[in-house]
Amino acid sequence: MKKLISLLCLLVCVLMLASCGGGTSEYEYNYDCWGEITLWADFTDEERTSRAICWQEDKDGALTLFLPSGMNEFYIWFDGADAVKIDGAGVHAGDLCAIEDGAHTLTAGEYSYDFNVMRSSDLPAVIITTESGSLDAVNQSADHSVREAGEIYIRSHRGETEFVGEMSEIRGRGNSSWNYEKKPYQFKLPDKPSLFGMEQSRTWLLLAQHNDPSLIRNGVYFEIAERAGIPFTCDYKPCDVWANGLYLGSYLLCEKIDVADGRVEITDLEKANEEAYPAIVNAEFKSENGMRWCESSARPSDITGGYLLETDYAARWADEDCGFVTDRGMYVVIKSPANATYDQVKYIRDLVCDMENALYAEDGKNAKGKHYTEYIETESLAAMQIIDELSLRLDAGLSSFYFYKDSDRSSNGKFTFAPVWDFDFSNGNTVSSATCPDSWWWTTGIAITETRTPGWYAAACAHKDYRELLCEVYNDRFADMLGGIDDMLAGLADRTAASAKMNFTVWDLAKVPVAYSYEGCDSREAAITLFADSLKARADMLSKKLTEADTLDFTQPAFYDLPEDEAVSEAILYVYDKGWMSGTELYTFSPEMPLYRMMLPVILSNVLEVDCSEYSDHGFEDVNDGEWYADELAWCVAEGIIKNDGPFGAWEQVDEGYLYSFLSLAAERFGFEAPESPDDPSTPIDRADTALRFCLSFGNK
Repeated sequence: MKKLISLLCLLVCVLMLASCGGGTSEYEYNYDCWGEITLWADFTDEERTSRAICWQEDKDGALTLFLPSGMNEFYIWFDGADAVKIDGAGVHAGDLCAIEDGAHTLTAGEYSYDFNVMRSSDLPAVIITTESGSLDAVNQSADHSVREAGEIYIRSHRGETEFVGEMSEIRGRGNSSWNYEKKPYQFKLPDKPSLFGMEQSRTWLLLAQHNDPSLIRNGVYFEIAERAGIPFTCDYKPCDVWANGLYLGSYLLCEKIDVADGRVEITDLEKANEEAYPAIVNAEFKSENGMRWCESSARPSDITGGYLLETDYAARWADEDCGFVTDRGMYVVIKSPANATYDQVKYIRDLVCDMENALYAEDGKNAKGKHYTEYIETESLAAMQIIDELSLRLDAGLSSFYFYKDSDRSSNGKFTFAPVWDFDFSNGNTVSSATCPDSWWWTTGIAITETRTPGWYAAACAHKDYRELLCEVYNDRFADMLGGIDDMLAGLADRTAASAKMNFTVWDLAKVPVAYSYEGCDSREAAITLFADSLKARADMLSKKLTEADTLDFTQPAFYDLPEDEAVSEAILYVYDKGWMSGTELYTFSPEMPLYRMMLPVILSNVLEVDCSEYSDHGFEDVNDGEWYADELAWCVAEGIIKNDGPFGAWEQVDEGYLYSFLSLAAERFGFEAPESPDDPSTPIDRADTALRFCLSFGNK
């Protein structure tokens, strides 16, 4: 019996050694090394390929080998040695290994390394190799102009090849999301494959979702929009991404919003422009009187469509090639045709302005006698509004807000609002949405900030027929579906759990750049709970409010964080109503937020209703000309209110002494009552103090 037990123990030891390679005896290996060791895991027994995955340091500096779902075995390769020992067992380069998840030790010669193995589960893998072997140049390109070609290997969660071959290019994408450590990307393929059953296309997106600790907000809202019948909702697939051997994190492989078959299926006016005038690809872009266009001689026979449009912030709009500003100050980007001519920009601008004028008219008709329903597929606007109210999306109705118009020859010529986009900042993921009570979101907010005009949602809700439609759309297309929201959330959360664990081993959850502080949300699970609770609370709120059009009440206060001191609260509302100061977010004034020096010139110019666009020479070396307060600062310097005798210190908090000096000079220059000198000039000033001081100095204006 003892001999049998000994033989069995020996057999177990042999099998353990055989888990890497074919069980070659240890004495045949040469463990000499010629440098520090790097471990690679590959999918083939050939010499290490471009698809190989390398161990890397995680957020805590620990070496970790991150492996795709389904990669239970792999061929192992090394830099610096031909053979090593892993947990005491000999392993030769090129051996087929099955190393379990968890902690391990690798030794070779004088070197010893502790490392971990982590595997994803249930998600596909996207493995990218660039020609340069790096994404550094792409990541450093602020305008996304740097592109890299390379190869791409996409495999299912079971390890089956979905696509392998040439990648025409990869580049950065996104606006604010591009400023984060974990980058979002766009890649193009030479042909048009269908990935995981999605519509065929050359162009695909990899959404980083770095400011969403749940990693599921976009996926959940794509599901909701699809089930609610919102046109051209993007299909998506959660996935893990590697680039040049290194794990980048958990991403969303997603369709791009674009005019194409299987995407936004409207007439391709961009293609028509190219056919009418091939030289348009080299044409210049011009800007004048709130319009931006491509200077060309393209004259296609039909310019009524299609147009894919997106509203956006003024600063972002200024960086786009084609677009326009409406009469009420809404900035609209023309996403397609990207080569829109002057005639095309003017045509679509006039039509949007006609629609806008009808929407804001008391009887719903513009000066041409046309009703807003003659311009808009109103069900589409109602559905988008419900999505934005449900999600508390930060940019609701203002940015990442898409609508399109097809050619009059192939449609009724109305605007359709769709598809949905960008839910990273939603449902508890910002200060105001985390603390928002059972109230309307952007429906009554001042969405068009430059002209302090309520947005298109608010304008539509002024009409009883639209309010009736809003109730109808919610009850017909959303109410029952949202009853099953728990299963939808749980399914996506479970499917991405292993990927999320790897993601937050690379990226520190505590440093995720969200506006909300996530107090008590120190884990991905807690972040999901916060999201789920907010989503269900909003669904309950809409179910109660969207019953009858006659009972809808859109009135609500400007801010929900006013201080208890009645005098200070009245001062805040006064400066807000006057347009002197605005909230930090919707329904949020942040009275205790410090007042920084850069804010004062803007507030004073608002008080005196001064157009500062003609001022530019502020003379401060520590202030860039493109800063949002630069023109107002230049005006204050020109008026002698701010002295240019050293650094400006934009982010220095204002104290009583600085504010007294500023207001005294302003009062002397413009004939207002001078403030009283402070008892303690070093006392710091917050936004509530500022509102009160400006009321005292300029309240009779």
